[in-house]
Amino acid sequence: MDDTTKHDVKLMEDASHAADLAVDLAVDGLPTLEEEKSVLKKLDWRLMPMIFAIYSLSVLDRSNLGNAHVAGLDESLGLQGNRYSTLGTFFYVTYIIFQSAAVGWKHFPAHIWVTCIVVSFATISASQAAAQNYSGIVVLRLLLGATEAMYAGVPVYLSFFYPRDKVGFRQGIFLSGSALANAYGGALGYAIVQIKSHLEPWRILFLIEGLPTLVVAAVAWFCFPDDIESANFLTDRQKQVVKHMVSRDQTADVVNHTGLRVKDFLAAFKDWRSYLMGIMYFSCNVSFASLPLFVPSIISEIGSFSRIQANGLSAPPYLLTFILIIACSFISDRVRMRGPFVCFFGVVSAVGFLLLATTEDPAPRYLGVYFAITIFVCVAILIPWVSNSHNTESKRTGGFAIFATFGQAGPLLGTNIFPSIHSGASMESAKRVTIAFDLYGTLLSTESIADELANVYGGDRAQSLAALWRRYQLEYTWRINSMGQYKTFKEITRSALAHAVTEHGLVFATNDAEKLMDAYDALHVFPEVQGAMQLLQENKDAVNAYIFSNGTDDMVGNSVRTSPELGPCADLFRSIITVDRLKCFKPDPRTYEHLVEQSGSKGRPGDVWVVSANPFDIVGAKAAGLKVSC
Repeated sequence: MDDTTKHDVKLMEDASHAADLAVDLAVDGLPTLEEEKSVLKKLDWRLMPMIFAIYSLSVLDRSNLGNAHVAGLDESLGLQGNRYSTLGTFFYVTYIIFQSAAVGWKHFPAHIWVTCIVVSFATISASQAAAQNYSGIVVLRLLLGATEAMYAGVPVYLSFFYPRDKVGFRQGIFLSGSALANAYGGALGYAIVQIKSHLEPWRILFLIEGLPTLVVAAVAWFCFPDDIESANFLTDRQKQVVKHMVSRDQTADVVNHTGLRVKDFLAAFKDWRSYLMGIMYFSCNVSFASLPLFVPSIISEIGSFSRIQANGLSAPPYLLTFILIIACSFISDRVRMRGPFVCFFGVVSAVGFLLLATTEDPAPRYLGVYFAITIFVCVAILIPWVSNSHNTESKRTGGFAIFATFGQAGPLLGTNIFPSIHSGASMESAKRVTIAFDLYGTLLSTESIADELANVYGGDRAQSLAALWRRYQLEYTWRINSMGQYKTFKEITRSALAHAVTEHGLVFATNDAEKLMDAYDALHVFPEVQGAMQLLQENKDAVNAYIFSNGTDDMVGNSVRTSPELGPCADLFRSIITVDRLKCFKPDPRTYEHLVEQSGSKGRPGDVWVVSANPFDIVGAKAAGLKVSC
């Protein structure tokens, strides 16, 4: 039997089953509006929570590489040059290639297909914790891209259960999982890497975000029906209602799982609409992929924030987009229009990018982030549009494969046509003078803690305690550096305090220690610093100023904001740059390389000035090729 004959037989079978459905409806009556609403609600509660949860977890699993990068992945695996950035590219190579795997949702039983996918990407994601070298992590990223691409065909699966005028809202809920994951992913990743263990923080991150997904896979086996007929949570009447709704204005396989119809699938490749929407999706993704490069810069310009706080401020735009996706998907279904929504949010996003490109004032730039991220709403509307454009399930599968393959090529272009500028740097950096100010002992006087020491231990010992505390603080960093070990600067500061107090023959009480550590976050500046800040204010358009410190993000951020004199000047600094992620201290050469890279001057150390009152800092910076001033 040739393909044409087989296709004709399928059409005859469809006609027969459609006739059977018509007979059943004639006997039982056409569905009422209340019946349709009841069945849709039942489908929603069965399908959508699991679909949303799995997609959110998959986005976390692919994006946790950034948090691992902060938690020391590069140092552990010896990633140098552009090796870290290429890991993201490797993921998208297979993610693009395997977009055509959307056919699996049509060809294989859905409950088996989705369970295998989720088990695969959960296992691969968790396995990244065992990576020992660059080659190993590359292989795992390639495999992760392939398996997650297979799940991306969910919008096709949803079109098998929902009518044309209802499916967009559900596909929007699915896609909104990505926006929500971006909103909380950074904070969740940071919380995980704070866990104390003998394992490196980035390994713990991969394990905790990967392994729980295996539990979801077990639940997915029971939640995903293969087709309408196998949906055992529906009564026979409810199945008739679903078949009737899905068959409106399109051809549906309303019998048991029929597999992929090759002729219909290939017909999508002859339909110009498949390519037009693919190009539109590609354009959206080029824009959207560039945003992560700009968000840290914009946040840093609003004030002096740590990475944690910058992640927190990046969440609201994503949360707004999450809400817009849900709302616009619902409204576009109700009014049965897609194009106007795509056009409107395309224009809004373009305005956002123009604000980012043409303004330097923090407020409009932050507003530009909100506008620019709405490009994601366009993607949410394009998915049901491509789904509605093809009238059979197999052709819809082919159309989505084309759409997704074109679209997912966008991030490859988007992340490469924009400069690789990191936190705290912007497009204008090359036109300005870059100055990095040391904090403790340069801007903030560590001797000013003497007043608080006097309250605890008496005024006659306060000055000597303050001096000894600072001495041991620095000595500990040098000793730990020489031994190749690491403790956070906050831990070292506390240990130095204990050493100084004990050496004076005093009692180191826990309550007193906590009080003094809190006071360390509110040090006063040296007298000449206020004049320097005034000069910085007068020349802020010509200077990129940074705080560069041995402290942790939290410690330095608190010290800057709560210092009585430095706090009001916090917005003069584009960003806080600390050495915490490197697990070493100044004057290790790596710390100055990190400063050069994070300030957007990679490969140009001579463009960066280090201002420090600490001789070891000046010597280290000069040896690394930076300009210095003391």
